[in-house]
Amino acid sequence: MIRHIVSWNFKSTLSDEEKALGRRLLLEGMSGLKEKIPCLIALDIVAPTMETSTCQIALYTEFETVEDLNGYQIHPEHLKIVDVVRAYCCDRHCVDISV
Repeated sequence: MIRHIVSWNFKSTLSDEEKALGRRLLLEGMSGLKEKIPCLIALDIVAPTMETSTCQIALYTEFETVEDLNGYQIHPEHLKIVDVVRAYCCDRHCVDISV
């Protein structure tokens, strides 16, 4: 099993209203991926994170294999969300863990 964990912050140039819109679009868009991408076993997105966090958005996903993770990365539904992430977020951090 592969755990894929990604975190971001909102761009500092965004207004509070723009951040709120970005948060809503990301939560809605990412939450819907589980039903659209068959190889995606689990998905959890958190925004906002706790005050002790150094990131404002966190995504946790699980896949059976590295090949499934690679397929997810290029899936058209995932790529739609990538465009939203790029519009609103910065400071991407990712860790992939084999368990």
